[in-house]
Formats: sequence, C-alpha cells, structure tokens
Amino acid sequence: RRHRLHCRRRDTALGEMLCEPAAGLALDAPCSSHLAAPDAIRPVPSVTCAPSRAAGGGDGIFAEHGFEPGQQIMQEEALLMVASTRTLSDLHGALLGSSQLERFQSSSCSRGLFRGQPEGQRALEYSAWGTAHPGQDIALDAMLALAFNSWTSVPNNEYQVMYSAMSKANHSCSPNACVLAPQEGPGEMVCLRTISPGDEVTVSYLGDLELAKPVELRQQTLKRWEFTCTCKRCAALGDDTRCFACPDPSCLGQCPALRHGVPEEALVQCDACGQEPEDEIQIEWTESEIEIGELLLGLPGSLYSAWHPCAEFATAHPHHWLAGRWLRFLASHLSSEASETEDPEEVASLREKADESEVAAWRCLQASVGVSLDLPLSHGGVESSDQSLLF
Repeated sequence: RRHRLHCRRRDTALGEMLCEPAAGLALDAPCSSHLAAPDAIRPVPSVTCAPSRAAGGGDGIFAEHGFEPGQQIMQEEALLMVASTRTLSDLHGALLGSSQLERFQSSSCSRGLFRGQPEGQRALEYSAWGTAHPGQDIALDAMLALAFNSWTSVPNNEYQVMYSAMSKANHSCSPNACVLAPQEGPGEMVCLRTISPGDEVTVSYLGDLELAKPVELRQQTLKRWEFTCTCKRCAALGDDTRCFACPDPSCLGQCPALRHGVPEEALVQCDACGQEPEDEIQIEWTESEIEIGELLLGLPGSLYSAWHPCAEFATAHPHHWLAGRWLRFLASHLSSEASETEDPEEVASLREKADESEVAAWRCLQASVGVSLDLPLSHGGVESSDQSLLF
C-alpha cells in the first residue's frame, strides 16, 4: 500500500500537538457602564433569524440581501457586557451589583440564546453551583447564556460582550463574517467573503490562533460549545493547515496532508495541478513535519538550534501551520530584541523583520481560511494558554 501523508497521532511530538485538549475560557464578571438603554436594542433589518442547517441545529442568522467583503452587515448594542473574573461566584456577585441582571430578565431577545445541552458539562457545572446557592435561577440563566454566547471585546480583551442577534450566529472554520465587539458603543458584524441573499451568516467561535490549527485540534476546542463542526474545512479529506508545496517547481499549488480517519482510497494530491507526490517525497514531508514540531515544542530554549531548520521549512512550505507558528514566534522574539537594543539602526532593522514575520504568519492563516481581507477573523472564542500550542 502506498504511503499516505496523514495525521500522526500521539507517537510523535506533532501528534501531541494535534491531540492535546486546548484550555478553556475563564469566566467573566459584568460591567454595566458601557451598556445602552434598553430601547437601544432593536431588530436589525439586514438579517433574519431562522432554523440553521449547521451542525447541532438551532437558530442561525441569514442575510436579507447581499454583502461584499468589508461591508458592514449589522450594528447592535450590547445586551450584556461583563469584565473578566475567575469564578462563578465572582460573576454572580458582579451581576447582582449591577443593573444588568434585571435588564437581561426583561429582554425577550435573551430567550432564544443557546444555553448548552441539558446534560452537557457546563449545564451540570452551573447546576451544581446553583444547588449550592439556591434562589439564584435568573442569575444562573444569565451566567449560562454568557458562557455560550459572548464575544471578547477589542482592543484589550477586557470584557465579554453578548448581543441579542449577533450572538445567534453559528460557527464555521471558514466564516463569511466576523464580529467586532468594542468596549464602548455598538458591536459590528463585518462581511469577510461574498454573501448572497438568503445565505447563512457564519462567524468563527475560535480565536485566530486556534483557527489556524489542524482540524483535530480545532474540534477539541469546539467541544466547549457542545457541537461537532461539519463545515467544509472540517469535512474535507485534506487538512488545509498542513499544506506542503507541490514538488513541481513550476506549480504554485499545495498538497494538503490527509486528515485522520479518511477513506483508505484517498490520495494526497496537489490542489492546482492534481499531481500525486511520490512516496519518498511524502515520507520526507512527514519526517520534516515531525522534526519541526519537536523543535517548536522546545522553544524558546531551542531557539538557536531551531532557527535554521524552521526558517527553511517556512520558506519551503509557507502555508503549513507550523510555518505560521514559527513566524509568529519569530516576530515576537525580534520585537523583544528590538525593545532591548539601543542602536537606532538595529532597532529599525529588527522591527522591520518582526513586521515581515508577522505579515507572513497572517498570510499563512489567511491561506487556510481563504480570506484576504485585512480584518481579524474572530474576536471572541478561545486562545489556548498552552505555550506549546501557540509558540
């Protein structure tokens, strides 16, 4: 049987990176100072709410008319805004100390927001807290709604913000829109790719770094929302985050590695010319992927031994997620060096190289998701705190 470039599981460092569960989000406490008056929360005519075809069912939001990349789809005042806290008790105390709980209870818009599966992990966790704190049903309902429907505020991630309509948008790892949740003023939904009338408007629940990770790791992270993503990226035979440059030097195509569990007859092929790389090339790719994964796991201690092979890998396979991880780490490292350097010319050179690395890392992410607009793909969701995953 021919060698197939596929997902290597826990027997390699790369497998560890693919399979390790991602960290969850901290809970958040409310801050009512940025909220608009209740009458400012109003339906937005550019979208409508309807049953979704996405995994997990439930409602989604659909475009009433077409949008092009960069256009605003809708604006909406926050229903709830909460500042970051560590425990459910802290969140509860902050809710009681503000006017937001009453506001949430009186809003009919809050009733259609997802609260998780009745027997899901979060429902059980919050129910246990409620048993220990009887008489707090309304607060508990608001806290559970926030756990599934809030967005991280920009620019400093100080708050989580929940909207009556925008928070009903379903997830896709290939989203056609993003949500901007400012700390002051209305939130905004912006088009990322062409949307036709009647299309479902989707966003990414994952942060940008999570969105650039292989499908198995994305699925691990998405478990906190209690569904399995079936978007086109997750359903594809090839993993678009593990792309190797076509061995034909005249071709600009990419050869995505096969994701775990694909049919035996599936083959690795270039997405441009259709060429199937020889077994020897696929084995070489697999070995280099493992090597680079191990070197990246050793950062920052392995920096100088990792620099040359990682730079070579990123040059040879600029659309591979490990290339993006190396470039993002390099950008951070060069920026740090620039801040510690006194020579103005050297500072300027280091910052220029850091900017180049950051742009290249961002292009790596955009290549996977298929979006070229210079807007973040997501603003809520998860960013893992595990440095071995982030580099």
